[in-house]
Amino acid sequence: MIYAFRKRDARPKCEGLARAKWLEDRHAELLDVPYFHVVFTVPAEIEVIAFQNQTVVYDILFRAASVTLRTIAADPKHLGAEIGYLAVLHTWGQPLTHHPHLHFLVPGGGIAPDGKS
Repeated sequence: MIYAFRKRDARPKCEGLARAKWLEDRHAELLDVPYFHVVFTVPAEIEVIAFQNQTVVYDILFRAASVTLRTIAADPKHLGAEIGYLAVLHTWGQPLTHHPHLHFLVPGGGIAPDGKS
């Protein structure tokens, strides 16, 4: 909750209600399936190259991770469906050293090849 401070009292701002409504609307959009946290990282040997060529290397990382997830999910031995996902690029690790990696939020369900389920 966000508070507006005046003198010694604290009152919630009006944006708190809008935020709660926005979160409720987003929750309604979630699929009724489990979600998985998947991380793709760059090998230590490539981190220096990645630091000096960020646009190129980060583009490769996003593309490789996306193709990997979609290929595995489409395989009938796994999910057999087309999936969606959300990815976030982190460029630093916990010790604040350059360590590019992607965090993906991946649903455990997707659109079947027939497009009906």
